[in-house]
Amino acid sequence: MITTLQKYTIHDVVDGFVYNELEGKGLFGLAGKLTIQPEYQRNYIYASDGGKREQAVIESLLKEYPIGLLYFNKVRDNALEVLDGQQRITSVGRFVTGKFAVKDANGHEQYFSGMAEVQREKIMNASLLVYVCEGDEPEIKDWFKTINIAGVPLTQQEILNAVYSGPFVTRAREEFSNSNNSLVQKWLKSHFTKVIDWISGVFTDVESEMKGLEWGRLYEAYHKQDYDPVEVSKQVRELLSSFEIKDRRGVFEYILGGSQDTKLINVRVFDEPTKKVVYAKQTKAAQTKGDSNCPLCAIGHDANHEKIWSLSEMDADHVSAWSKGGETSVENCQMLCKTHNRAKGNR
Repeated sequence: MITTLQKYTIHDVVDGFVYNELEGKGLFGLAGKLTIQPEYQRNYIYASDGGKREQAVIESLLKEYPIGLLYFNKVRDNALEVLDGQQRITSVGRFVTGKFAVKDANGHEQYFSGMAEVQREKIMNASLLVYVCEGDEPEIKDWFKTINIAGVPLTQQEILNAVYSGPFVTRAREEFSNSNNSLVQKWLKSHFTKVIDWISGVFTDVESEMKGLEWGRLYEAYHKQDYDPVEVSKQVRELLSSFEIKDRRGVFEYILGGSQDTKLINVRVFDEPTKKVVYAKQTKAAQTKGDSNCPLCAIGHDANHEKIWSLSEMDADHVSAWSKGGETSVENCQMLCKTHNRAKGNR
């Protein structure tokens, strides 16, 4: 097994942190690149003693004490999972997202958001030493048993979960790890909380189009996937500002699904083969007449009257407006230079 020592900051590790309240586990960190609780890890227990252990982690950071080595398993490029340190990382992630408070020098409870900026920076800029491990599955799971020599000892069952992991074990733990599963109202409240936490972790900007969406269904379908909140925010802004998107409310599920199902956003764009066919036809006709291959340039009187634009300098446009029922087809497509197409789109 190959191990490489790397340095991260708390800010790096908790970027995009999401905590599942019902299942008692942190989900993702490092902007979606780190799986905090892989299936061989036990659920979060540092909050079970009245929060003393998770508070101790934060107090250590405030005193600038090291919180120990962490071990990550490199699953593939840009994909890591926590091998050792899940409890500590989850403690910090829970604190910076407002899940619990610590007591200040006067014995008053203090949440992360209410701390002085210098204290918040002390936590977020704290350095973490991490060994990134690469190896096959038996090596990783054997190493997981080996490094379990400090902190809160694992039970024999938890070690078995590590060695014998898989879909069946994961499903069984989901079913039986919640001791209060008969209290329906409490479950509903916890479920609501975890869905809201997940939404907030993935979509950092609140948009009016988010209101009333089937977030429970979306959570069930996508919450086990990892996302980079920064990249998601960028995609949301780009799509919501595009005049080619008809169904703006479908943007969020479109992004969650990997930007594959264009039916969700009812997008009005021509595919590349259509653009090439129409471009070739227009350009040939324009060269015969000695006019520009942009119809709007051709009827003008400026220097572009006879300009032949390259395909990359043109955009596809609906002859009969898409908003008025015009089809997105070869017959209803014309190529315009980017300047004219954008001017037309802004009218």
